[in-house]
Amino acid sequence: MLQTRQKSWYIKPLIIFITLVLMIGLFQGPARAADIEQPNIDEVKLWLNMLFVEQIDWEQVDTTSVDSIIKSLGDKYTVYMTPKDFEHLTTSLGGEFGGIGVYIQQVEGYVTVTSPMTDSPAEKAGLQTEDKIIKVDGNDVVDTPLNQVVELIKGEPGTDVELTILRGDEELEFTLTREEIRVHSVAGEMLDDEMGYLRVHSFGENTKNELEAEMARLDEAGALGYIIDLRNNGGGYLNSALEIADMLIDPGAIVHVTRRGKTVQTYGTATKGIGKPLVVLVNKGSASASEILAAAIQQTGGGILVGTDTFGKASVQRIVSLSNGGNLKLTTAHYLTPNRTNINGVGLKPIFYVEDMKKQLDKAKEILKVAIEQERVKESEPDIRLFIGRTTGMVGDKAVALDSKPFIEEGRTYVPVRFISEALGMNVTWDKSKGAVITGKDTKISLAAGADSAMVNGEQKAVQEPLIIKEGRSYLPVRAFVNLLGGTVDWNAEAKEIDLFFAR
Repeated sequence: MLQTRQKSWYIKPLIIFITLVLMIGLFQGPARAADIEQPNIDEVKLWLNMLFVEQIDWEQVDTTSVDSIIKSLGDKYTVYMTPKDFEHLTTSLGGEFGGIGVYIQQVEGYVTVTSPMTDSPAEKAGLQTEDKIIKVDGNDVVDTPLNQVVELIKGEPGTDVELTILRGDEELEFTLTREEIRVHSVAGEMLDDEMGYLRVHSFGENTKNELEAEMARLDEAGALGYIIDLRNNGGGYLNSALEIADMLIDPGAIVHVTRRGKTVQTYGTATKGIGKPLVVLVNKGSASASEILAAAIQQTGGGILVGTDTFGKASVQRIVSLSNGGNLKLTTAHYLTPNRTNINGVGLKPIFYVEDMKKQLDKAKEILKVAIEQERVKESEPDIRLFIGRTTGMVGDKAVALDSKPFIEEGRTYVPVRFISEALGMNVTWDKSKGAVITGKDTKISLAAGADSAMVNGEQKAVQEPLIIKEGRSYLPVRAFVNLLGGTVDWNAEAKEIDLFFAR
């Protein structure tokens, strides 16, 4: 579960998105329509006073209009949104619309395909990543604002739209029939028998549930590790990114939120992550919520970043409704990564810098393959390794000292009860009537010297090889020990080595 060290002062903050879904426009500025009532200046000032990330010196602000106020703030992420702008935004983060089903962004004047949605008209027609849309129904759209191109392409399901695509140096014509498109923020597939691939397009209301469902499906298919693709994912809801980080990574800080010079909240997770290797793909289009998740995975040791530097947007937005029907989207906070790095304007730097998009995925697969093999080797290593007659052993990959030696007597191999128990994170006490009492998180075992049974979590269990006391120390035959604790043992007679494996 997510943990915070201070109660939140805002509700469901929104991080500005950059990656777009077809028919969802990137907000280009404070668009106006003649029939939309203008926002009330005093109302806008009230919200800014309460929520804006910095204290505002109103003597330095031009208050003649909402546009002039926003311009004076010098924050490009604080904008006024018409109802149409707000509709575009909310649909991109989870909704339905009539369109062709493709994720797009604007690159150097071209509306460019990031990827078609699975089983969408765009995919069926053969649109591909990096295709450039240069005409819509014969109208030239090069250097046209993205939201305007969006309006040209979307329409009633069942109607047609003609696109002219620039693919490399070749112009291609496509006629696509619009369908009712449900925006899904996650798509997954197996890359081979062991690698799962998860493409996260944005962080919407349903992203965590979609990711869990895709991961469960890929787990069932045999995924031993995952590539998480955040390329061209410009963000979405902060809560969504936090929920996914909580699901993926081990306990630790996820992000620190600051406002007006003070840390107002630290989000963290106390739950264990998925326990599988992660490689995260990022690029310049990875922003905001994507950077929060990528930084959390990288800086907590949960995974490795591959690609190019990210966008570098370390601010949090919130949307408030205004009385005229419009909305004010304003920056309410800045964030720092888990190790308190400010990446605003700088971005995250991947461990493996690769510019070519196709080579990025190849590199990610190469790294994940090695990581999966390392996990396989790690799982084949014993939890505890002991040697007959020696006061040194291994717990995991660390050498440790024993205060009593394992030994063989009457064909049985005895190991010290206290050492084994404490190596597994359990406590041992001595009770005159019950003998050795071993307690752990979900386990309590009582063993009397010489007894042919033990009490395990309140139930009696037969012990064919009993506990013995020797020189004031308690020992148990190793096979009896692993039977009680649910483990296995390997014996190397030549090296006189005892390898103990317990359920992870």
